[in-house]
Amino acid sequence: MSDNLGVSIRMIAGSGFCLESPVPVLSPTLYAELRLQTATSLLIPTEHQQRALYVLEGEAQLDGEPLPVHSLVVLPEGENATLFAESDCHAVLIGGAALDGPRRINWNFVASDPLLIDEARRRWAAGTGRRCREKASASNCHPPATDR
Repeated sequence: MSDNLGVSIRMIAGSGFCLESPVPVLSPTLYAELRLQTATSLLIPTEHQQRALYVLEGEAQLDGEPLPVHSLVVLPEGENATLFAESDCHAVLIGGAALDGPRRINWNFVASDPLLIDEARRRWAAGTGRRCREKASASNCHPPATDR
C-alpha cells in the first residue's frame, strides 16, 4: 500500500505504481484500489497494455473530462492519463496484457473456441463435468437449456 500526498493506492492483484500484490497472477495484471482526497491527482502510467477505471464514489476527472460514477471507462492504450479528484474519490483501476484473441462466454463456460464450449455443455449434461457444491442454489447448478 502506498499513501502519499492525499493519494492512497492498494494493489489488490498484480503490480503497478512500483507496488506488487502478494496475490499470485498468471499474466501481467493490474487491480488497484485508489483513494484520492479532494484536489489531488494521480498520473496513471502506461505500464500495462490495457487499463480501465471505475469510480465507486466521488467526483473525478480523467484528463480534464468528468468521469461518471459507477461506469467503467477504458483508458487509451499507450497514453498516460491523469486522474483528478474534484471531491474525495474512491476508484479501482484494472488492466493488464491483452488476451491473445477473442473469448466467448456461454453461462459459466469461457473459451476461445466455441466448439470447446459445446463440448463442456455436453459433458455437463452427461454428468461428467464439474458439479456445484451442495450449498449452491439449484438455479446456479445447471446451464440454461437454450443455446447461444
